[in-house]
Amino acid sequence: MDAVQRGRVARVEALIRNGDLALEPGECVCGASAGDVIARVDRYGLSLDTVLCADCATLRFEPYLT
Repeated sequence: MDAVQRGRVARVEALIRNGDLALEPGECVCGASAGDVIARVDRYGLSLDTVLCADCATLRFEPYLT
């Protein structure tokens, strides 16, 4: 990740901290809410939990950006 990318990731994380970008809890598209956190950082370096659904094995962010 270069300096420009790190700066943009920092900006998005600041927007989340300030409430300008909202995170909200949700459930999987199959309706299940249970799952295991398999990652705490996404592929861009944002601090978002990736959850593996216990029922259908779909990957989703929890909570997710609105």
